[in-house]
Order: sequence, then structure tokens, then C-alpha cells
Amino acid sequence: MADRDAASGDGDPRLQFDDPKRPVCVFGDMALIGEFWAPDIAFLPIGGWYTMGPKQAARAAKLLGAEKVVPIHYGTFPILTGLPGELAEHADGAFQVIELEPGVPVT
Repeated sequence: MADRDAASGDGDPRLQFDDPKRPVCVFGDMALIGEFWAPDIAFLPIGGWYTMGPKQAARAAKLLGAEKVVPIHYGTFPILTGLPGELAEHADGAFQVIELEPGVPVT
């Protein structure tokens, strides 16, 4: 069952089994996706509750090697606190954050 790691305080969603001090995480293989398909644009969740937060999404984007990142799954409910600006802060110049606006085309 997915649970928040209260002990570390970092809020990363994790699957915990027998020992709460040794969480087991299940992820897709971001590095291999980047190596195999080299996406130019990545759509990554940044909400931070049941999804990655901005810091984790920035790391994922760097593993993917994406040049542009479109943040998704944030801001629709109060609990989803991650913001595109936070993602940009963690980008360290590795990628551009593209914040979509309803009805506004992106080229």
C-alpha cells in the first residue's frame, strides 16, 4: 500500500513491506527511457501527493535527458502543492519548463 514516509519527512510516496526503515520503491526506468527513446519533451507530474514533487520531477527529467518539461497533475486540489516555478528552480539549466495555459497554443 502506498504511504507517506513520515520518518524521513521527505513526503516521497513509497511502498512499504515488512520493515518501514527499508522502503521498496517501484518506478519505471527513467534512465533507460531516455537512453532508448531520447524524448525531447517530457510531461511529468509535480503535485507532490501520490505523484512526484517538483524536485523529484526535475531529477526524472534529467535522467530522461528531456530538453523541455511540461508539468502536469498539480494545482487542481489544495493537497497538490507543487508548482511549475519550483520545478524550474530544480532544473539547474538542464531543461526548459513549459507551463501550459488553457487555450494558448505552444510551439
